[in-house]
Amino acid sequence: MALIALVFLAGAVTNEYGRILALIEVRAHHYGEGDYDGSEQIIRKLLTAAGADERSPETYVGFARAQNFLARDLHLVLGPAKDSHPVRFRVQLDGKAPGDDHGVDTDANDDGTVREQRLYQLIRQSNDVREHKFSIQFLDDGVTAYAFTFG
Repeated sequence: MALIALVFLAGAVTNEYGRILALIEVRAHHYGEGDYDGSEQIIRKLLTAAGADERSPETYVGFARAQNFLARDLHLVLGPAKDSHPVRFRVQLDGKAPGDDHGVDTDANDDGTVREQRLYQLIRQSNDVREHKFSIQFLDDGVTAYAFTFG
């Protein structure tokens, strides 16, 4: 186990107390890209040990990462590909149009359009929050998708 002590002097970060001392215990490390599954397992183990819910409020896009979600809101960072036109998409909640549970960037019929790179709110549950299966279909080519976030 390695222990790192960080000291931030007044003015280096915004706070009311002047100096900040942060003690960080290093349980694992990885340099560069890769080993995402290993990193996720370590985070889950630490969250469980701390008594927290191990479900992450975000997940990265990929076919192997599909999962149900339990949150009021579902967002996705989207953008048109370079030099691309607007991209239409359709979302579904449990295999059907989201209806009243659509986000600000989709309509009740399940349709939306990507016009710029930003965070899109796709689902906002209006009633009791419960677990759902979400799907998105892009109706045009030329979209980039980065990460889901849940709120």
